[in-house]
Amino acid sequence: MLLLVLISAATFALGLDRPAITESDEAYYAEASREMLESGDWLTPRFNYTERFQKPVLYYWVTASVYRAAGVGEAQARAGSALAGLGLVLLTFACGRRWYDERTGLLAGVVLATSLGCVAVARLSLPDLPLAFFISLAIWAGFVAVFERPRHPRRWYLLAGAAAGLAFLTKGPLGLVIPAIVLAPPFFLERGWRRLRPVDLMLAALVCVAVSVPWYAAMTLEHGPRYLRGFFVGDNLERFATTTFNPPRSVFFYVPVVLAGLLPWSPFLALGVKPAWHAWTHRCRPGRVELRLLGWVLLPFLLFPASIGKQPRYILPMLPPLALGLAVLLRSASTTLPPLPAAQPRLFRILACVAGMLVVVLGLLLFRVRPLLLEVPDGRVALGSLALLLAGLAVVLAALSPRWRLVPALIAASGLVLVVVLQFALLTTRGTEPVRAMAQHVLEQRRAAEPVAPYGIFVRNLVFYTHVEQVDLFNRRPHLVNYLSRPDRVLAVMRERDFEALRSSGFPNLRRLATLTYFDAATAKPRTLLWPDPERDLVTAVLIDNGR
Repeated sequence: MLLLVLISAATFALGLDRPAITESDEAYYAEASREMLESGDWLTPRFNYTERFQKPVLYYWVTASVYRAAGVGEAQARAGSALAGLGLVLLTFACGRRWYDERTGLLAGVVLATSLGCVAVARLSLPDLPLAFFISLAIWAGFVAVFERPRHPRRWYLLAGAAAGLAFLTKGPLGLVIPAIVLAPPFFLERGWRRLRPVDLMLAALVCVAVSVPWYAAMTLEHGPRYLRGFFVGDNLERFATTTFNPPRSVFFYVPVVLAGLLPWSPFLALGVKPAWHAWTHRCRPGRVELRLLGWVLLPFLLFPASIGKQPRYILPMLPPLALGLAVLLRSASTTLPPLPAAQPRLFRILACVAGMLVVVLGLLLFRVRPLLLEVPDGRVALGSLALLLAGLAVVLAALSPRWRLVPALIAASGLVLVVVLQFALLTTRGTEPVRAMAQHVLEQRRAAEPVAPYGIFVRNLVFYTHVEQVDLFNRRPHLVNYLSRPDRVLAVMRERDFEALRSSGFPNLRRLATLTYFDAATAKPRTLLWPDPERDLVTAVLIDNGR
């Protein structure tokens, strides 16, 4: 456990204060928590000083509490997510130790702690990883309570109920739906009702209700049906069944997401092909633990593609069982440990070479984008690229040598190197970060109480650094035109191309007050790594007024 804590501290918490709060969804949670602390209203979340009904309150409470204890900052905003990542790693370890053995649990925890997807989300101020932790805890406790013979079964029921309640208070009905669909099939197939204790089940339900319902009831009393419609219908039903919040995506959207999220471990998923084929051709029924893990992965994987709106973060509850499955595959590839039928050392070594070469390719791609990293010294980028090259080559050489059983440890080290390099050679700049610099310009140029409006850039995160309510233009040009046509002086932040287009179409009096050019790594597309182009990928932002 100490080893897992140390690895998680490096991958989840090292350099957590960089980069600045991004313009992604994390700005909502970081700023709403700050406003909660500022206003003293711990019931109703607000963003940009306007009521925010989209998500429940638990993550806001956690972040606002960290702010109160340690001050407002980027690391404090992300602390709740990073701690949830550590909790998920330790939970995966405990699950693997209970269902298999200590080494399998340790390897599963290491896989999760060094997987790119888990690390990336742990470094953002988002409730998705806490949600994944509570969902995973509810599922695991439910399995133990119903299907095993623990010494104190009632405690496991109560733990499952409390975890489900906290998941419901973190992100709504999804926190109850996923544990239900994962636990239901084994409940019937393994005849779990025979061991079900109705009193304990009722107590678990009461704990779940006691944990989660009071806040929802208080919000309904405070805001009436408007809140119920806004949250349960608008943010949940419409998000699942319509394109209101997310664009439509392919039903195969989550396949590359899972493969990328498990890097550098994802090539080893191919180790499962032979056991699956053996089980199919020999009509061998997998063990109960394997069936539970398979359901834990596949049932949510089938649920989310059915939704219209898809987000990569939705599959996070699948990572613990995937990490456990990978740990079993990795250990069984070089031994005859059950439940797999035979060792696969040759395939294991081939896949290790693939994993090592992926790390090498990432190092080369990082070096390729150095022209875009204006605020990162070239020497730091080159050193980071070299570190990735050496880490990947070490994996390849080990796979080709008699010491190929060291590969899992070397891949874990490669994952750790990858996190450190991306953090300090890509996301950490030597100067003031763009949104901070723009916030300073806004505060310097704002003479009295002029309104401020971002348009198409810094829309979500600027308010976190200015602490000034901003006008929401909804990124629509008619709103921008009306805003700039006001008789009083107003400030706006936008891309330079939008500024030039406005000046040439009826707003010659617009004045440029500040300009900054930067590379936004947090929103970079895969094509940026493959074909970096400064003219296309660098962003130039301007602060303007309307000449009044």
